[in-house]
Amino acid sequence: TLDEVHMLVTEWVPMGGNQIVALNDKLGSSERVQGGFFTAKLDTAPELTDFTGGSEGLTAVNILDFDEAGYVNFEAEVYFPSDEGVVQIENFGVHFGEDGLVAYGLRVDGVMDRV
Repeated sequence: TLDEVHMLVTEWVPMGGNQIVALNDKLGSSERVQGGFFTAKLDTAPELTDFTGGSEGLTAVNILDFDEAGYVNFEAEVYFPSDEGVVQIENFGVHFGEDGLVAYGLRVDGVMDRV
C-alpha cells in the first residue's frame, strides 16, 4: 500500500536576497490578497481589463509564510487535464530561501489503483 508516503525534493539554486524580494513581489506576498493564479499563456490583448483562458496549465499559489528578503513558503496546486475517470490532485508545498535552498514537498495518497 501507499500508506503515509511523503516526498521531499531539494536543490540549490544560486540566489540571494534581491531574487527573493523580486519573487515575493511577483507572488504578491505582502499584498492584502496574496498569491493568485499564474499561467504560461501570453495575454494577447493586454490593453483589455480581462484575460480569458482555460484552467489548463494554471497554477494556484497560496502564500503560507514569507520574509521579504529571506524566504517564501507557498502551496501550489497545478491544474492539468486528465483522462476520463482519472482523478488527479497535484498539490505541493514549495520553499525558496535566500541561501539558495529550494525544497518541494508532497504527500502521495495513491497511484493509479493503489491506495
